[in-house]
Amino acid sequence: MLSDADGTERRTEILGWPTKANIIQALSEAKKAKPGDILVVYLSGHGVNHGGQDGDFYYLTSEAYSASLRDPEILKQGSLSSQQLTEAINQIPAEKTVLILDTCASGRLVEKLTEKRELSSSQRRALERVKDRTGMYVLAGCAADAVSYEASSYGQGLLTHSLLRGMKGEKLRNDKYVDVASLFNYAADKVPEIAKGVGGIQRPVIASPKGGASFDIGQVSVADKESIPLQSPRPLVLRANFQGKKIFGDRLGLSKHVNEQLRDVSSRGRQAPLVFVDATELPSAYRLDARYEVNDDDVKVEAQLSIGDDLKAEFIVEGNKSKLEQLAKEIVEETKSRLPRD
Repeated sequence: MLSDADGTERRTEILGWPTKANIIQALSEAKKAKPGDILVVYLSGHGVNHGGQDGDFYYLTSEAYSASLRDPEILKQGSLSSQQLTEAINQIPAEKTVLILDTCASGRLVEKLTEKRELSSSQRRALERVKDRTGMYVLAGCAADAVSYEASSYGQGLLTHSLLRGMKGEKLRNDKYVDVASLFNYAADKVPEIAKGVGGIQRPVIASPKGGASFDIGQVSVADKESIPLQSPRPLVLRANFQGKKIFGDRLGLSKHVNEQLRDVSSRGRQAPLVFVDATELPSAYRLDARYEVNDDDVKVEAQLSIGDDLKAEFIVEGNKSKLEQLAKEIVEETKSRLPRD
């Protein structure tokens, strides 16, 4: 998004999925910016560090079918390195730049992105006419790992949720102006506060130009505040673990079917009754364990829903081994009915 110095927005949109090509194209379109403009870049999703201690940060795009960058195809087509991102942003003449990264492993990116820009002589002359040169502000979520990043009961990154709360009214100047430094500091304080029940979350990292003054990046009207989507907390459900009762192990592969159903339910946006966390442990998250018995084609499942050592519910579901998807749906429905609601 580009905006004029007075806060008037001028959007540059590239429609479609957040592919590597579309992101690069959007940044290329932003080269039309003027020195007095403000550039805001927001990236949410997954990020990984690759290459060891001296490696780079890579933002995973929608083409990435795995987080393993050892696959050369993912590295080439499904990721955007901090070097590529830095080079693209540095070609945009907007004097004031804001980058928000609600991704895991984003801390390493901060230092490279806040390096001093190399400006052409024409750009330098233009910038000298602008008194409050500030360079780039960066806010990185810096979750310790992918699990802690995803484990938000709000169904969205904790950093994103905190920023939305600030813009909805908790941190506006004169109840309408979005000051970048004020909003970033608010989010950095709010994330640890609302993440008390989630293990592994680190404090977000703020990087700002040395000696740079803060500035407004937007103006929020009453109607804007009402339209900002703030999610209510929802229960977290861990990866299900199902075992045979007589013969240990999941010979039917029922765990896979149940986890697919949990993932599908969790992906239903604001209407989702739960947030699926693809992990085996997490504080304050529900764990779904079960044993099942197979007699001919009949399957009897005895399930338990618990948090830590605290058993919350038990239930039985019966079905047919030739209709495992339907059985999994019924198990998830029973699970949903026993979870707390708003």
